[in-house]
Amino acid sequence: MPAGYAVPVRLTVRQQQYCRRAIGITRFIYNLCVGAHRFCRANRLPWPSWQDLYKAFNAAKREDYPFATEVARRVQEGALMDFGAALRNWQDPNNPAGPPRFQEKRRTGASSFRAASGVAQLRYDGKRRIRLPLLGYVKLAHTLPRGIPYEACISYRDGRWILSVKYWRARRDQTQTPAYPPGPWTQA
Repeated sequence: MPAGYAVPVRLTVRQQQYCRRAIGITRFIYNLCVGAHRFCRANRLPWPSWQDLYKAFNAAKREDYPFATEVARRVQEGALMDFGAALRNWQDPNNPAGPPRFQEKRRTGASSFRAASGVAQLRYDGKRRIRLPLLGYVKLAHTLPRGIPYEACISYRDGRWILSVKYWRARRDQTQTPAYPPGPWTQA
């Protein structure tokens, strides 16, 4: 069953610099997608999907945006997927979201980026350390619940670095004893 968990992390100075750079690159790529989408809307061109923008960005990043190669590929992919989610929310009639807007740099520095995706990229030792691509081992404030981590995002909120982990956990067996004691309100 899918689950998620957020835990504070302690980063080294080098890791903090990498995370700040990744947050800036994430914001740049997202804003690039918003600008391309607005251009297409204003000029009545076909709207590109986030997958189309992903292919175009990958084709041009080595020449036009060499700084984007300083971070892991998942950071770029996460920014484009966030744009796709914003586009999907805007087009959903049950969701009152507006069109995707440019992200501004916040004074508090609060933002996030996708650090890793896939079981092969995340190495959790079962204690208080997790290995992420290009960051190395990150110290956790406490252990994670049991499960298999498959995606990690790092965010900076209120002056603290937070690691949000999505993981698969085992389904609880329904034959286990209930969390409340049996009584007259339960049927045997």
